[in-house]
Amino acid sequence: MAAEQDKGALWRLDGDEWLQQDNDFRLVAVDGLEPAAQLTDLDYLAGARHHPDGNSFLPRQFAFSPVSGRPLPAVKAMNWLPPCAGDNGQRVSAGDADQALEDLLLQLDQHWSGGNVTMQSGAERLKPPATNGLVFFSADAGGYRDALFALGRGGALWLWQRGSGEWLQLKAKGAQLSRHAFEHWATAVVTLPGAVGSDVVLAGEQGADILRIDPLRLTYDVDRLPGSALGAPGRLDEFALVPQKAGSDFRIAIRTSRDGWSNIPVTAGDDALAGSTLAAPFTSINGTALVWIGQHGWLQVSRNGDDLSASWNRWSSGREARPVLGPPYRTGEGDWQLLQDASSRWHTVLVDAGMPQEHPAPRASVCTGRRVFQLDVPVDRPWDRYDEERHHGPKHVLHPFLETRQRHILLGVRVPDQRKALLSFYDNGQPQQVEYCIKSGGRPHVYALETARPWNAQWFVHDDALWLWVDDRGALMRWSRP
Repeated sequence: MAAEQDKGALWRLDGDEWLQQDNDFRLVAVDGLEPAAQLTDLDYLAGARHHPDGNSFLPRQFAFSPVSGRPLPAVKAMNWLPPCAGDNGQRVSAGDADQALEDLLLQLDQHWSGGNVTMQSGAERLKPPATNGLVFFSADAGGYRDALFALGRGGALWLWQRGSGEWLQLKAKGAQLSRHAFEHWATAVVTLPGAVGSDVVLAGEQGADILRIDPLRLTYDVDRLPGSALGAPGRLDEFALVPQKAGSDFRIAIRTSRDGWSNIPVTAGDDALAGSTLAAPFTSINGTALVWIGQHGWLQVSRNGDDLSASWNRWSSGREARPVLGPPYRTGEGDWQLLQDASSRWHTVLVDAGMPQEHPAPRASVCTGRRVFQLDVPVDRPWDRYDEERHHGPKHVLHPFLETRQRHILLGVRVPDQRKALLSFYDNGQPQQVEYCIKSGGRPHVYALETARPWNAQWFVHDDALWLWVDDRGALMRWSRP
């Protein structure tokens, strides 16, 4: 309902107040509080719809334009959560995120192939909120559409405002977010339905946190189950799950949108679990379990009806995984993990304690969960050997970050390596010239720079643009839709 004011018409709509002057609308208050001037993204803050002029907003309660009478586009949230937009833990995009990414990449490919601009020259460099130690996620946390957040390893949290190009730091109402030490390949974020948008589940050194954001006040509050995180959060159906060590106990912290924190013990949890670096979790092929691959074994949470159980399973004696190489390779039988034995030989084993199977592998490989690469050569399965007559000279070591499901477009980083040794790429630790690349059917598009830990980076999508963060360089790049 609109009330006449000296300066225009005041619309009071479900707790929001908008002032109309001719065809211009200005948000005056949300739940009685005036938004701060630096809060420019009113579609996230109040669900506002874009005005037909493209430069202002209209109340979310308006279904039609007051200027033209045409239907207004609905505000849509499409969360993009680490490691790659979904919660299945593979390095493969899925669902709406996959379609949006492929459409964006195809348009960027046409733009860069035109000859006037390249991926290198067309990159927009943005100032990050910190010089390193950041993880980015896009979520409708506390709002009506997706907003971009940056999480610091020390527990700091920032909100991006695309309208002003600024980062706004969020303050804790009570307990601050916990520190965490996960590298990007081991980081995951999950969400649960919240009062407005989503609540975010994170894990750190002090506990499993559920994060509720109040963007109007630029604050957040945390509900925590204390305990040191052993791995990043995962989601199994309606359950958010976080592996923890609390005192001498190994357990899984459990949260749903309806209930507070609870936990279950981890069967056979031991010091090898505490000392094992766990990758971001993935959902089993039958959808009834969540699995974290670790250096010394795998942690599994299984669901049977309403019951959850957790167990730690050691690899065979003398064998270890390198989780940085990617998730297991998935077939119709299940998930096959690459392991190295004490004699430096490689094996692929089925991640199934009840049905042990394995194949010898000729060398180390990297995997997205669906595709396997030995150096930069794709092979059908990790236990296959690439055709040395056809691929007698691999030129690069390739680390895959993300693959699209439909068109098999790969986003990765590559580096020339004359030694042809995959593990030396991860063990090097010295600055080297690398190429972040997008590979489809034709010639790859590349962005080159020097970095010491090129795999510790993150590709993501937000606001119809492709972003890349290279952590140890503090470099944040963006490529917008042409």
